[in-house]
Amino acid sequence: MVLGPEALRLKIMYSILVMWAASTCAATAVWAAEAQRMDGVPLEAVETFPNLKNHEVSLGAGIYPFNAYNYDLAVGAGYTYHFSNTFAWEVVHGDQYFSVAKGLTSELADKYKVNPATIEKVQTNISTNVVFYFLNGKFAFLKDTIRYFRTGLLTGPSLVLTDQRNGLGVDLGLRFEFFSGESMVWKFEARDTVSIGGIENLMSFAVGTGFRF
Repeated sequence: MVLGPEALRLKIMYSILVMWAASTCAATAVWAAEAQRMDGVPLEAVETFPNLKNHEVSLGAGIYPFNAYNYDLAVGAGYTYHFSNTFAWEVVHGDQYFSVAKGLTSELADKYKVNPATIEKVQTNISTNVVFYFLNGKFAFLKDTIRYFRTGLLTGPSLVLTDQRNGLGVDLGLRFEFFSGESMVWKFEARDTVSIGGIENLMSFAVGTGFRF
């Protein structure tokens, strides 16, 4: 049987459609088989981290324990804008320090007859930082509640004020966040302010909370 030009063209188009459908189904099957494993571990489902609110106001308290002469306690506050679940800008963060003497000065005077002429005390640290969240996850809290967490790195310029001078520095930090709801977040962070002007480094540890809106 000899096919006319129109019938031949329809047959060719039909064959192409069948081949395209078959290749698409095969590719989908291969992708599905590969998507069921990650790093060699079988997966049942992949869940994205929930979208969070953009604005955040935070409060916290911390300690700077590495000063030889004083325990420096800090009260901090800040505002952060979250561009996405990965990047954020800590627009401003400020810590006010309160010093409590360790007793080393009295010990030096009593035992070694040495009395430091001046002891520099940190008063305020103000910074602005870029935050990169590289780890997201969730866990079961008290066996019946799902809670989300994430971990991020932060860095940015800072201004350190002491009772004797002011100096610029660079903030470097690691932050862990635990969410107790859509608007409330609890934080733990370790932050090191590396001074450029000769002021000693401020390696501090803080806990705090944030409210998102």
